[in-house]
Amino acid sequence: MFDYGPMITIHGMEAVPHVLPVPTDPAPAGGGTCSLEDAIKFIRQSARAAGSEVVPIDHADGRILAETIRADCDVPGFDRASMDGYALRAADTQGASRSAPARLLVTGSVAMGSSETVALAPNAALEIPTGGRLPGGADAVVPLERAERRGATLVLALPVETGAHVTRRGADFAAGGLLLREGSTIRPQDVGVLAAVGRTRVRVRRPLRIGIVSTGLELVDAASEPAPGEVREVNSHLIGVFVRRQGAIPLLCGVVRDDPDELTYAVLRAVADCDAVVVSGGSARGERDITGHVLERLSDRAMPAVSFGPGKPTRIAMVQGRPVIGLPGHPASSFIVLVLFLSRLLEGMQGSSPGARCRQTVRLAAPIPLRRPRVTYRLVRIRDGWATPVDGRPGRLSTLFECDGIVVIPADRGGLRAGDEADVITW
Repeated sequence: MFDYGPMITIHGMEAVPHVLPVPTDPAPAGGGTCSLEDAIKFIRQSARAAGSEVVPIDHADGRILAETIRADCDVPGFDRASMDGYALRAADTQGASRSAPARLLVTGSVAMGSSETVALAPNAALEIPTGGRLPGGADAVVPLERAERRGATLVLALPVETGAHVTRRGADFAAGGLLLREGSTIRPQDVGVLAAVGRTRVRVRRPLRIGIVSTGLELVDAASEPAPGEVREVNSHLIGVFVRRQGAIPLLCGVVRDDPDELTYAVLRAVADCDAVVVSGGSARGERDITGHVLERLSDRAMPAVSFGPGKPTRIAMVQGRPVIGLPGHPASSFIVLVLFLSRLLEGMQGSSPGARCRQTVRLAAPIPLRRPRVTYRLVRIRDGWATPVDGRPGRLSTLFECDGIVVIPADRGGLRAGDEADVITW
């Protein structure tokens, strides 16, 4: 049982501990490791889905739809001309030739945007602008450049086919037809479609709030001048911007010491306010794995660590129904986990369809051996279609700064040779 005393101050905020439920018995240990896919499945099944809200379509770009939308009208709502020209009956032009052209009487014009119903007499034509409503009886349009006008007479040396240069009612979208599925990410062109069918407000998923807790005795604020032995805190800024790119809202919870009680309290405060929490650092082997021990104790459900190279295993816990992810402190290793794991977790929690990842096929400029038989992800620099592994030593931020993507090495390949083709996830 953790005893925090009557009141403490953390992250510059006063807090009353009893408002947060603190476990008295540890959750059962997960033990061992699991695959990345198993971890994603576990989290998606366990995490609470994001709520929803209704927003104007002008504010919906990039949001996740929380409803399926069907057209409640035809678009366009009437047959219309697709070119400037003359509306006519195709049958009146059949057999037309240079030696025996069809001659039609131009009896007027179609006004753009007019709701007046105009009927077309046989062997007649009406001037019509692009987008103009096709008059009753007309079934084709001849473009201006293909027609010869002699006073009130239209002379056609070639026949016009039925439906020529006409956009039929419902050609874009028919009433009742599916427009957008729940879980779709709204794009600018989708907003245009929504406006066309009169949907000016839509229900979307509420942006997820992601708490970010950084741990480390040596860390100071990035705006501070570090003393000997101190380093500026990097990961919360890296994670925060990444989370924002996924459409979520990052909440920086500050830096805590590598202390089990302080980290426990920070995690409990974060899960009370957030949909998910990321803990950066505090991972090590054995008794120094503070993040692992804290998450194991707080977890509602046992979950093994996720093992993939490089870097230490990624810790996962469900605390009060909220996913808590423990990342390695090394920025390069953390970024790999963000790209491969956190982005897909956020997709699942927001109910969005799996996003199309940016991928490209390249050739390796240097071999990448496997030291252990496990799926491995290596950062690479890409130049002119060739990928070179970025071999950064632990703790070097330049490793991440110099890379352009992640190459995936299957566990059963034994590594990749120079010249091999490889699939690279880019950003």
